[in-house]
Amino acid sequence: MKEKHPAILANSSTLTPDTLVRQRANTTFRLNKNIPMAILQQTPFNDFALAVEPDSDYEKAVWNLATILFDDQDCEAYGVPATQKDKYDHRIRKDRLIAFWRGLCGEEAKQAADNALNAEERAIAHLSANKVVEACDALVQGKDYRLATLVAQIGGDQGMHEQISAQIEAWRDLNVLSEMSEPIRALYSLLAGETCICEGTSGKHIEDKARVFPISERFDLDWKRAFGLRLYYAISTDAPIEAAIAKYASELESDEPRKPQQDIFYTLLQLYAASKDIIPFPALAPILAPQTSPPTPLQARLSFQLYHVLTVHFPTTTSPTAADTTTTHFATQLNDAGEWLWALFALLHLSNPPDRQQYIQALLAHHAKDIQTNTPETDTTWNTLTHDFKIPGPWLWEVKALYARTIERDRAREANYLVKAGQLQQAHK
Repeated sequence: MKEKHPAILANSSTLTPDTLVRQRANTTFRLNKNIPMAILQQTPFNDFALAVEPDSDYEKAVWNLATILFDDQDCEAYGVPATQKDKYDHRIRKDRLIAFWRGLCGEEAKQAADNALNAEERAIAHLSANKVVEACDALVQGKDYRLATLVAQIGGDQGMHEQISAQIEAWRDLNVLSEMSEPIRALYSLLAGETCICEGTSGKHIEDKARVFPISERFDLDWKRAFGLRLYYAISTDAPIEAAIAKYASELESDEPRKPQQDIFYTLLQLYAASKDIIPFPALAPILAPQTSPPTPLQARLSFQLYHVLTVHFPTTTSPTAADTTTTHFATQLNDAGEWLWALFALLHLSNPPDRQQYIQALLAHHAKDIQTNTPETDTTWNTLTHDFKIPGPWLWEVKALYARTIERDRAREANYLVKAGQLQQAHK
């Protein structure tokens, strides 16, 4: 890891945390047609997860999910020999994702369970976070011992799915579904691997009718818990993560009412499935906009970082125009906070070279007073600009000349700076 330059060390604010320092350490800078640009090297997502501030639970969860989905897995840490890595990689990722998703949905599921009206609804709330033991306990307390016994076996067993599906069909033929409560019917649907729609029956008589309903809507599940149902119960034990993602994505197009609204977690899931050629690649920048990064909706930093780290891994997903909007937004925030060198770091990521030059030169002009020229070879800021960020020396002398003319009103100093910038004709005017 490169040494942190003292002129751009991050402080403890949300704008310049250690994750940004980590990104800077893995970024190289070069001139392209005499315009500097930043190039981020491919970096493990876990590097960012480890650098997140302790109280940034949301951001840590984002980087942790990316780590599970995209980083190389240490199979030996899970008892799998290196020679068997390819065979079991999907199982390791799936097990890690299930554990992560349980934690992600745990608090909402607990609140729903606490507010449930009966044992069956309480069990469904627990199952939405894969809390099978808690679901069984709720059913036992409700004296529904048969369901408790079945729920203890819930999962991706195809044989059980078929048996429960056959039992539901038999009840439908006997017109007894209408005699069951909707929570009980929903539990049997989950046992059958049906995690989207709880089918009913039209019935010849009104007393025989049982309505059809989306499970997530009926029990007020958000999209994360709705997806979790697919991950835990709809696919076979050996099926990979992308099978659950594809099933959820497909049902979003038809019957699933709980739709993620530009959610970063869902974007990461989509990227993973797309990398397995299951669904098309999603666009990144419109989804990773600042307003979709709670709990700081006006904070562009996480969006800026995620976009650039992800596009290194998935270069076909770039959305330059939207990404540049996020970048300039972030640079403005940094500059307003007094972190103008970090603002320059951000602007070096702009995709369009003329825009990049214009924004960088405008920022340099705004901070011309902070650029020391008495002994530039030993000045920390000067070295950061020219050596690290590859800012052309003439750009700096030009903004110093402009500062000398408009602020200092010193024509002799202006002429001196213009000479150093190579603007001899301008210097002699």
